[in-house]
Amino acid sequence: MNVRVILKSLGVLCFALFFSGCMTAPKPYEQTAFALDTVIDITAYGPNAEEAVQKSLNEMTRLESLLSNYQENSEITAINKQAGGPAVSISLETEQVLQQALRYATVTNGAFDPTIGPIVELWGIGKKDDFVPSDAEISAALKHVNYHRLELDTTKHTARLLDKGMSIDVGGVAKGYILDHMEAILKAEGIQSALLNGGGDIRVIGNKPDGTPWRIGLQNPRDTEGISAKISLDKWNDIETSGDYQRFFDRDGVRYHHIFDPKTGKPTHTLSSASTVLREGMEDFPSNALLVLGKEQSLELLKQFPGIEAIFVDLDGNVSYTPGLAGSIETDR
Repeated sequence: MNVRVILKSLGVLCFALFFSGCMTAPKPYEQTAFALDTVIDITAYGPNAEEAVQKSLNEMTRLESLLSNYQENSEITAINKQAGGPAVSISLETEQVLQQALRYATVTNGAFDPTIGPIVELWGIGKKDDFVPSDAEISAALKHVNYHRLELDTTKHTARLLDKGMSIDVGGVAKGYILDHMEAILKAEGIQSALLNGGGDIRVIGNKPDGTPWRIGLQNPRDTEGISAKISLDKWNDIETSGDYQRFFDRDGVRYHHIFDPKTGKPTHTLSSASTVLREGMEDFPSNALLVLGKEQSLELLKQFPGIEAIFVDLDGNVSYTPGLAGSIETDR
């Protein structure tokens, strides 16, 4: 799952930057929920904001019931239970998410792999204290990680894991997919100003009520109260961030976190965080794949995706970003 992004509260941000316009700002409707093992925060403005937000949350609940591998009766869980057995009938939504996941796996040459489930379960980051599996255990789990062994039939609308012991974890794409649907509902309900934060995946609608762009602060990976960069979303409406600082433990000077390299079965040690920044209408891109690839390989890969910008924080806290963000980003160093 992607990492938390610090969102400076509207009141604080207004006081710091837009004080003159904040005194008459309309009151937001705010709601917090929990889905896909992360916190979802929504802030929306408008006369029917409460109703619109509730409809979007209902859609979130519906999609989570299909896509979460944490829910016993989800379609993803059903596929995992049938690993090595018959194909499972799936909904259009699950099919779309799996298509997207397989496409990412292909273009990243496996740096993103939706069949990473056995490795995630083995390490159990956040669930097994400071457990570090042996190389033999990791090797055994890696035998069941291979996105080529996930069979998707878009004619029969079925999915199948070809080997027993395989399992899917689509958290890296499902959350963004769900937020896109929630955003679409808010727009359909007439909401023209809103912000959605899903554990590091951000969607904004329009500008803030005073007409200024939304500004987002990206958390400093080594300081829970600090910010590595501030971005003005004057040209973009979508940010996705992954990093090594939300679910982790340190042992013998090594940080073990929840984002794994599918080829090694171990946590990445290339960057502290990586973010993708996109315009409305562009297809999401998994920021956790950039964490696996590292900065140089990520920049090379992103040449295939014009319009996708990226922000990197290295292990020493240094911030760098793609040229398209110049003028819209401030960094601490």
